[in-house]
Amino acid sequence: MARKIAGFEAFLKSTSRDTDYCPPRWIERLRARIHLELKRRKRVFTRIIRQGGIAEDNIKRTYVVGPVDLPLDFFVSSRWHERRLKLPLAHDRISWGLAWLWWQGARSYRGIRGHIEENGMRKPIEAELYINYSPKIKLYHRALCFRGHNLDWPFLFLRRGNERLMMAWFEWGWRTIPAAIWVRDCGYSDAFSALLHYALAELCPPEFKTSRTICRRVNDLGV
Repeated sequence: MARKIAGFEAFLKSTSRDTDYCPPRWIERLRARIHLELKRRKRVFTRIIRQGGIAEDNIKRTYVVGPVDLPLDFFVSSRWHERRLKLPLAHDRISWGLAWLWWQGARSYRGIRGHIEENGMRKPIEAELYINYSPKIKLYHRALCFRGHNLDWPFLFLRRGNERLMMAWFEWGWRTIPAAIWVRDCGYSDAFSALLHYALAELCPPEFKTSRTICRRVNDLGV
C-alpha cells in the first residue's frame, strides 16, 4: 500500500473562485472567445477522436521511470486546455502563467501550496511520454484536440502535478522539478516493444524504477 503524505488533505472539488481571489476580467473575455471557437471546431476534433487518431487511446504497455529532475518547460498540461477550462493549452511559460492567474485562488491550489511550503514536496509530478505509435496517429493526446496538431516540444503530458508545476514556476522560482515519467508504448512495432521492454525493465537502474518518495524544500531551486 502506498504511504500517505502526512497531514495532507485531498481536495475533490475546487474552483478558481472558491476563495477571496478574483481572476483578472480580461481572462474571462479570452475564455468567451475560446468558447465560441470551440463550438466552431468541434466537428473537426470529434472526427479525429472517433477515428482513433490519438496516441493516448492506443496504449499497449506502460513503464514508469524516475523520479528525475527535469526543466519546467518540458511539460504540457493534460487537464488545463481549451476544451476543459476555455484557456489556451498550458505548455510554455506564458500559457502556464495564464493558468496560474486563473487558478491560484482555488482552495485546492492554496491548500497544496501551503502544505508543500510547510513540509516540502513529498512526491514527484507524473508525466506521460507516448512512443511507438502508428503513422496514422494524428495527435499525442486529447489535450491537443483544439489545436489539431502536435507541439514540436515538449512531449511530456502531465498526469499529476499541474498545481505543483505552477507553484514551482511562479511562486518558488524553481529551475527544475522532480518528475516520474510514464512511458506509454502504443505497440505499433513488436520489435521496438521488445527492445523497449528490455531497456526499461532490464537495463534501467533500480533507483529509477522503485523510488517514488522525495523530499524537496521550496528553497531548493534545482540545477
